[in-house]
This record gives sequence, C-alpha cells and structure tokens, in this order.
Amino acid sequence: MALVSRRDFVRLSLAAGSAAAFGAAPPLGAERPNIVFILADDLGINDVSVYGQKKFPTPHIDSLASAGMRFTDAYAGAPVCAPSRCALMTGLNIGLARVRGNFALAGGLVGNKGKESVRRANITPADRTVADYLKGAGYHTGLVGKWHLDGYDPGATPTDHGFDEFKGWLVQNGKSQGYFPTEWYNGKEVVAVHENDDGRQGRYETELSPHCAHQLSGIPDLRRIIFFRGWSKSPTGFKPLETRVPLTSPLPDRHLKPTSIVLGEEKHNVPQN
Repeated sequence: MALVSRRDFVRLSLAAGSAAAFGAAPPLGAERPNIVFILADDLGINDVSVYGQKKFPTPHIDSLASAGMRFTDAYAGAPVCAPSRCALMTGLNIGLARVRGNFALAGGLVGNKGKESVRRANITPADRTVADYLKGAGYHTGLVGKWHLDGYDPGATPTDHGFDEFKGWLVQNGKSQGYFPTEWYNGKEVVAVHENDDGRQGRYETELSPHCAHQLSGIPDLRRIIFFRGWSKSPTGFKPLETRVPLTSPLPDRHLKPTSIVLGEEKHNVPQN
C-alpha cells in the first residue's frame, strides 16, 4: 500500500472535492487515491495501544498510525451517533447540521423505537454529503454498517445521498438492528438474515459488516471510497474491540492499490442508539 504524505493528502483531497463541486471530474487517467474510512463506534482514544493503552495489543491499527499520520487534535462532531455522522458526512459544524441529536423535539418524523414513539431528524435532499462530491469526481462509493441519518424517512438512505453501494441497517427498520439482525439492507432491498430466524444467533452483526466491506472492496473499480463503520459493542456491554472477527488483522492490501488513503475515527459516545 503506497504511503501518502500530508501535502499529497491535502492536494488530492482538494482536487477531488473542488472538481466535484464545480461539476468537472479529473481526467480518467489522473491518479486519484482509493479512500477507506473506518469509524469505530464507542472506541475511545485510550482503547488502542498506539495511544498508550497496555491491556491488549492492537498491532495493525498501530501500524497504520506509524506508517501514516495521526490527527491528534481531531474531534468527532458530537458525542452521540447521529449528529456525529451528520457532521462527518456533510462537513458542517453541528450548529449548522440538519441532524443535531439522536432524537428531536421538532422537525423530522415520528416513528417507533421498540414500543416507544420518538421523533428523529433526518438529512434531506438539500444536504450534500462527501459521497455526493466524490461520486461527482468519478469515485464509486460504498457504505457498510451504520448510517443513522435516515430517521424515519424512506427517502433518506445512503443510496439517496451519494452512495452507489450500501450494505447495513437503518433506523426505520428495527429488524435490521441489534447484534443478531433478522434483516439487512443491500441498497434499498431488504434481505433476510435467515441464520437469525426464530431467535437464533447464527450471524453476529460484527461479523456481517466486515464481510460486506470485503465484498465492496473487491469491486473492480480503481477509484473507490468505502466508509466502513465497525461495531465495537458486545451483547454483554460496552467492550471495545471485543468481537469474533479480527479487527486487529491487516487490511487486504491487494484491494487498496494503486494508491490508498486509510482514515479512521474513534467516537466514544454515551450509550444511546
């Protein structure tokens, strides 16, 4: 995997963003990096050994840090899920973002969270995401796992906001949520997870998301951006990195050529969904 300097990272990012903003993609032969963004939900800065944690090793995460750069003064947009993702996807300060909390007092739509009726805001057609801009610059875009910006609007899914591919779950479908979902989204299509039928626990969400990410990484397109949200909870509580799949294993380098930028964000939030 080729390394990218800070100067090249800024240059390439600005080139892609400005080209999309002005409606002109760079020539197809121009070198543009693949981009993989890993959002580790509920993983705090002190949960990886590169920042001094001593209880368990995270060697491959550490290797990404040592081979690249650490943004030590970077912060998530908010301390809870939906507004943090809204800031990430739109680039807006949370005071200007459409979604400012997991729940809303006004606006948005009312739906069911279990047996409770709640109101949630959602992004709208007026909101432009980073996927919209990069798609305009010639990228094939994909998102795996948690979106959390749809609220209860069926027209606010990832494929409505710049993502060519989406494999994951939505707020508006309770069956697609949880540790052992019985339904899963492939774009707009709802797919049954039969391994979890009738209360069985045959397919853990933490295994399902990385499997889908590997599927997207194999798409034969040299200009890709993949947002991968890694679930870090366990059924017994908040235990970062506890999973039956090796989150500390190396990324498949064969899928990241010719030039790739791998970005990660840790968002340590309070237990809301």
